[in-house]
Amino acid sequence: MNVMARKAPSLWLSLVLVVVAGGCLTAYVAQRKAWFEPRAMFTFETDSGHDLFLGMKLSYKGFKLGQLTELVLLPNGMVQGQISLPQDKADFVTQGAVLKVAKDKIVSSELLLQPAPGEGKVLPHGANIPLVREDMAADLTKKIDPLLERVHVLLSQLSDPRLGVQASLVQSRQTMQQTSGTLQEAALFLKDTQQILQSFQPLTQQATTTLQELEKSLAQTRTTMGQTQALIEQLNDPQTGLAATVSQTRTALEDAGKLMQNVDGSLTDIQSAPLYRWLVPQRSAPAVPPK
Repeated sequence: MNVMARKAPSLWLSLVLVVVAGGCLTAYVAQRKAWFEPRAMFTFETDSGHDLFLGMKLSYKGFKLGQLTELVLLPNGMVQGQISLPQDKADFVTQGAVLKVAKDKIVSSELLLQPAPGEGKVLPHGANIPLVREDMAADLTKKIDPLLERVHVLLSQLSDPRLGVQASLVQSRQTMQQTSGTLQEAALFLKDTQQILQSFQPLTQQATTTLQELEKSLAQTRTTMGQTQALIEQLNDPQTGLAATVSQTRTALEDAGKLMQNVDGSLTDIQSAPLYRWLVPQRSAPAVPPK
């Protein structure tokens, strides 16, 4: 008993929390769905409930205004519907406005609010609005007519003698003839070019041979230049080069000059000796004949 008495308060607390959470959730959903928002109601009657369903969207110029909230079969066989929309949007429902059942996507339908031309009087809450049906055939006709008109315009353009298919074919034929003539001229030009290239072929071969010979000559010249450079380097060598040879030659010539001077001095000494004079008497000068 004590255990049950202890658990009872906790159960009551849990129940209260669940109720409070449910109330908060209900209030949030009601706020999201605008259950407590002031709304305006309008009714309509039709001979059939076909294509009508609860929650059906009510649109005006592509914007959603409200929805279909009630469908009732009356004793006289008519079907009564009720639409609901926010109170701040009820001004769009004016006197002379009609509801239209339209199938924009063939498989889905919606209610369209079409106001009367001009500025009409705003209908009061609960007023009746006429419902106009647009069957599938009329809807398809409405959609197909612009396509047929476009096809007609296209056929008219195609049959135009100046800009149509026949004129395009004539222009295409002329263009093809011009292109054929251009291709023939291009073929002749290519043939002439081929002949010119063939006539240039011997010259090309000769030029190739000349270039090969020139390359050989350049190689030989390069070798000769290398040898000449080596010879110049040898001549410029301070020990074995041309300068050293000239220096040695100059030294030898100087030695030979000194030797000749010594020889001349010796000959002078020998000629001035008495024995040489005795052995080699001096020749008398030739007599000069009298004049």
